[in-house]
Amino acid sequence: SNTSSESSGKPQRLTLLTTSNGPKDKWERAKALDQRGVFILEVPAADGRVSLEDALCRVKEDLGCHSVMVEGGMTVIASFLARPELVSNLVVTVSPKFLGGYGPSAELLKGEPQSLLSIPKMRSCPVGDDIVLYGSPSVPYLNGNSGDAHKPKVNGHSHLMQTQLSSSCRMWVEAIESECDLKVYNTPKEGQEIVALIKGDVSGGEYVPVRVHSECFTGDVLGSKRCDCGPQLRGFLDILQQESAGILLYIRGDEGRGIGLVEKIRAYELQEKGLDTIDANLSLGHAADLRTFESSKEVLQQLGVQSIKLYTNNPEKVEALRPLAREVCPLKTVPNKHNVTYLQTKRDRLN
Repeated sequence: SNTSSESSGKPQRLTLLTTSNGPKDKWERAKALDQRGVFILEVPAADGRVSLEDALCRVKEDLGCHSVMVEGGMTVIASFLARPELVSNLVVTVSPKFLGGYGPSAELLKGEPQSLLSIPKMRSCPVGDDIVLYGSPSVPYLNGNSGDAHKPKVNGHSHLMQTQLSSSCRMWVEAIESECDLKVYNTPKEGQEIVALIKGDVSGGEYVPVRVHSECFTGDVLGSKRCDCGPQLRGFLDILQQESAGILLYIRGDEGRGIGLVEKIRAYELQEKGLDTIDANLSLGHAADLRTFESSKEVLQQLGVQSIKLYTNNPEKVEALRPLAREVCPLKTVPNKHNVTYLQTKRDRLN
């Protein structure tokens, strides 16, 4: 596939990656392909194959690409499992019925090193007769300069970078009829900001009411009935109005469970064709949920809260915010004809 980026200013050409060694006829074929407009990119070999790390670095440096989508079978999957730090998102479909049994793909399912199930945060779900395994084994680190190519990075930032306060102000918030603190934090995740709306004195507080809310333009701003995000946000603001203190963490950049607004709308198109919210994300090459909540926990710790009363229906948030989350309060949702299937899918497949 074409790996050049439009922003690089370089012509978009079909690109072929190959090792720098090989028989004479290999280079004759390469020359013929080059004459037909194919860009040949030579990279070092590792165990007789293209070195994945060198290949990704060259794709970035020579073509201006910061990420590529790789499609392949068991050999390609296994090679990336040996270097999970090179992989930002992984989706693998195992089709035992079609294949007449698991066969060699069973090796990918063993709970041993360099197997799918050994990677933290990998999940699985049935899709018809198939099994889909998905997750984010690591985060890309190829956005730094070439001198730092071997240093793990989080979307261009060092793993050592912490969630940091960027700006703050006081603001009267009509929805909760109170003067509040508004603090904006930068996080290690590219494109993500955490906006903390703080009512009252929360430093040293116990069982502070908290809602961690992922940005949802369609639900929060437009009032879309395809999800329950808007009602949950407004419901928690109503709770804050009644409480003397509390915190809303609004996660900008986590639209569509982390895939972004453009991809979320594409997922909506697939849902209109019959896929549910999870299968739509998977069909676009994304995991069912790309969000993580470690930075939210860091913000709460920086604000000095001792424990929280967490308003959520998401067990992933509860787990991520332990041991701060001492009490969990579900937010009631009233289904409608537009979101009942969506809510059932979240309940049945995302717990």
